[in-house]
Amino acid sequence: MKEGEASASPLPMKQKLNNILIAVNTYDGHQYCREDFVKNLKEIQKYSGADVAIFYNGRQMPWGFDGWPIVYYEPSEFDNGISILCAKNNQMRDYFLNGKWSHMLMLESDIIPPIDVVNRLYSYHKDTVTAMYFIKTLMKDMVNMPIESTWNVLDNETMQTKIITIPKGDNIMVIAQKFIPSIWGFFDGKSRIWEMEDAFPQRGLVRIYSAGIGCVLMKRIVLEKCGNFEIRAIAAIREASETADEKIDELIDAVYNILMDARYEGLLLPKGTISSRWIDRIQKDTLLERGEFVVKTANMKYTCRVQEYVSGDIGNTPATVEIYSDTPNDGDTGTGVNVLNDNT
Repeated sequence: MKEGEASASPLPMKQKLNNILIAVNTYDGHQYCREDFVKNLKEIQKYSGADVAIFYNGRQMPWGFDGWPIVYYEPSEFDNGISILCAKNNQMRDYFLNGKWSHMLMLESDIIPPIDVVNRLYSYHKDTVTAMYFIKTLMKDMVNMPIESTWNVLDNETMQTKIITIPKGDNIMVIAQKFIPSIWGFFDGKSRIWEMEDAFPQRGLVRIYSAGIGCVLMKRIVLEKCGNFEIRAIAAIREASETADEKIDELIDAVYNILMDARYEGLLLPKGTISSRWIDRIQKDTLLERGEFVVKTANMKYTCRVQEYVSGDIGNTPATVEIYSDTPNDGDTGTGVNVLNDNT
């Protein structure tokens, strides 16, 4: 089978697969679809015969999962989204490896697959195979307005909607949500995330580069060899954070040297002489995680005073200063100074 080529999907048999564990990752944020999810999960279990275990973190009781074992995870104050996910993945892995199952289906509780999903994925006999599901992402486009138009927007201060007018010819940034498959594929020897147009023609089993873990079936040997999810994920974030921190330090150093260079050589700045300058503050901000990226920013407060010598006629000629040094000072006999005019 060539790269990216689909193969025919074998028909899943309605067989009892009690050697498979369905490990459900859930939390309070998925309550909006829990009733539908639980109803579908019962049909999946009835169709496949697989075992089910629930892995939960949240402040409320995980209603709806009666009859299935529930493994709790209590996040610490230092936990974030990815550390919680990794910790729960490790709970799933340990729970699975302590049992006698041959396969584990990792299923997130906001995904409602067909009831034959376990049988269908199992029938491919692959070490790792994922179902295709969709995620939301943001689409950003810069648009030049062809005509004047009015928009209904949210006022950030009042949190009320208001109408604004955008003139013809203005550039605006349009941001909208769109659905894409949670799959990265190969295209001309390179990998990128799938778009909807990539997903439509696919049928059956397709070779991909990587995918999310919202609905993925793995053999025991994979989970035995893959190691700890958290260590790998946190190590990648730590490495990216250190790189971002080094780069922001280099940027701060460069900006500092430019601002404090009074010569202005090669900087194409207006001619002048800096009389005084100082840096009030340099502060690196908290590291932010943005999906597969980390963002590091910094801020600097810079103050300077500038004086410039201007040559040429200033428009008037002041009178010559006359100073008499033999004038008595305040009627005393001592010598004083009397300035007749002052043009300083």
